[in-house]
Amino acid sequence: MWASTCYIHVLIRTTGTVSCAHNATLTCTSDELLCADGLTCYDAKYQCDGFDDCDDYSDEADCADRQVDCDNDEFYCEADNNCLPDLYHCDGYDDCPDGSDEFDCECCFR
Repeated sequence: MWASTCYIHVLIRTTGTVSCAHNATLTCTSDELLCADGLTCYDAKYQCDGFDDCDDYSDEADCADRQVDCDNDEFYCEADNNCLPDLYHCDGYDDCPDGSDEFDCECCFR
């Protein structure tokens, strides 16, 4: 459900974000954050995930200082301060920028 509200003009749905038409004011929901453009909300869980959700990378700004708590089924990448699904750990592919998800692997790929 899209609970973000645009005042003036039209609410536009895009993949994973809600945007307002030019010169509109956007109010994000409690689980969303506002992009630097002031016209786009994105789900807060996608902040600092390594993907540009704002079209200007403002959702990826200042991520190095952000404290990350990974879930039990996730692997922590120190290089980009990000969590990856645990199934990416020791899968034979470098998913962390420094390849740390492939360090200290027992033997073979899962």
